[in-house]
Amino acid sequence: GINAEYGEFTNLLIFMERIVGRVLCHYLGTYIKDFSPDQLNNWSLNNLELKEEVVQELAAIPYNLKVIKASCDQVYLQVPWTRLAYDPIVFFIQTIFIELEEPEVIHIPAKKKKEEAPQQQSFYSSYTSSWTTAIIEAIKIEVQEVQWVIKTRGKASLPPPPILHVNVKK
Repeated sequence: GINAEYGEFTNLLIFMERIVGRVLCHYLGTYIKDFSPDQLNNWSLNNLELKEEVVQELAAIPYNLKVIKASCDQVYLQVPWTRLAYDPIVFFIQTIFIELEEPEVIHIPAKKKKEEAPQQQSFYSSYTSSWTTAIIEAIKIEVQEVQWVIKTRGKASLPPPPILHVNVKK
């Protein structure tokens, strides 16, 4: 009857929340230093240190500048539970702070090799894997403001150049 259908629907929602939570925690761990799922309270996060090498690559920062610190103040996640197959999960980020400096030595990283997909999966893992991929590919990120601080190196005989502050707002 209705109670059995309600129970099945509730179980499905719990299952979806676990998968979405697991996917988002893995996704966030890619960008956030020392990320722990315990930090994700009510689908929001505060005062996060970002991984400098990831910010360097994602922001396409040239190699003559190095990210020495990256953080964001607040991230709120909007999960469209009833339209998850149609609408993206949205990350609303208030402010990202990025501190750059000219490195003493410029390192150009080697190209990464693409990972090969596993050969065979069970129906369950195949289903959750395709669902996971769909969730990640539909993620949308909205940033309200980016603040850049760029430190340049002066010559020993000259005073240090000023630090450049740039704010970019949506």
